[in-house]
Order: sequence, then C-alpha cells, then structure tokens
Amino acid sequence: MAHPILPALALAGIALWSGLLMAGGAHVRARGEQAGTAVSGDDLAAMSAESAEAEAILSQGMAEAESAPPPAAPAETSPLMEENRPVRPAAADGFDNPLADNTQPLERIAPKQQPTPPPAPPKPALLPRPVTVQAGLVTAGGRKLAFAGLVATDPARTCRDTDGHDWPCGALAATAQRQFLRNRTIACDLKGKDWADSSTATCKLGDIDIGAWLVGNGWAEAAPGSGYEKLQEEARKAGEGLFGDDPRRSTAAGAP
Repeated sequence: MAHPILPALALAGIALWSGLLMAGGAHVRARGEQAGTAVSGDDLAAMSAESAEAEAILSQGMAEAESAPPPAAPAETSPLMEENRPVRPAAADGFDNPLADNTQPLERIAPKQQPTPPPAPPKPALLPRPVTVQAGLVTAGGRKLAFAGLVATDPARTCRDTDGHDWPCGALAATAQRQFLRNRTIACDLKGKDWADSSTATCKLGDIDIGAWLVGNGWAEAAPGSGYEKLQEEARKAGEGLFGDDPRRSTAAGAP
C-alpha cells in the first residue's frame, strides 16, 4: 500500500512542472515578439504536446489520489490505569473472591482483640542457710517455715522394723533432711519478705520440690488432698524411710 503522502507529492510535482512549461512558453513568445520574429509552427506544436502531456500526468495523479484508500486511524492506546472502582470489603481473617462483583464501599473491620496474657507469677523468696528443726520444718532468720502439703515428722517418733526392733525414725528423718539441704539457699512462694513468724510455703532446692522429695523418700507423710498421696504409697510399698527398716542396720551389715 502506497504511503498516503506520495499522491500529494506527485500532485505538487505535476503542478510545478506545468507552471514551468507555461512560464517557458510565455517567455518564448515574449522574446519572439521583441525580436520581431514569429514562432515557428514546429515550436508551437512541441509546446502544445508538452502541455498536453503535463495535463495527462496531472489527471492521472489526481485519479490515483482519489482512488487511494483513506489513511488508517491511529490505534487507540490503552490507558495506563483503569478508572477507580469500588473496592470489595475484606474481612480481617481472610480475603473474599477477587473476581466477585461487589460495588459496596470498603469497610474497615476492627482487628481481633488479643487475649490478655496472664500475670507473671510472683518471684519466690530466697531463704539462705535454712536450719532443719525436724523433717518438714525449718527456721530462717529466726522464723519458722513449714513445707506445704505434708505432715512434719516428730523428731521423737520411733518406728518398728520387720524384725520387731524399734528405731528412731523421727530423728533420722531430720538428719536426712539436713543432709539434703546442706545449708543451701531455698526458694519459697512466700508473699514478700515480711512474712509472719510462722508460715507455710512450697519450697524448692533448685528444681526439686522439697516436700515431694521428703514424701517420696518416706521421711514425711503427705497431708490429705496435697497431691503427694501417690508418692507416699510408692514409698510405703518400697519400704522407704518411715516405712522400712532401720537404715543404720543395713549400713552396719555392709561394713567390712
């Protein structure tokens, strides 16, 4: 397909050529008149032929220009951005179908309330160098502290072994607790440092529950509903501490 500007250039060239021919003919006639001589018939015939040829070329160019198809319209360019349209509402915990046709305005949904974290447990009170009074009872700073969940063992208590011999199980229970603590610092769930002259608390030596250690080894009995009952039954079946024989006899029997 010819470029749409070519017919216009052809028409302009033909018009310029015709003008030059007509101007040349007029100039020749003027010179002939000035010279007092007549233009020959051959010259006039040649000039007429050139004019006819120019008119034919001009007519052909105009016909081609009229028959040429109109230039194609410029292609429409897509806009860089689409027109604003309503945004679908989105829930806080997910998204709806993005292809859904929803013309409702955007709805802001309040974020979910986060659960309030539980309060931090109070820091335990540290009692350095506790002194054993009896199994299940110590003194610290001149104040008495009983271990919660058990019944303290009376130091004067005696127990009978399988051979029918009585032995000072209460005193040996206190000795076992003293050797276990060895004047080390214990941590107790007391409310502040200013606790009463006599109090009860759950205490630990490191990660070991002191009450559970005493009941599990048979050196103290569990208080009803304390959660130590199962440990006491296991100690009774195994013959530990208060429920067994005098440990001094087994030690003496094994000595060389």
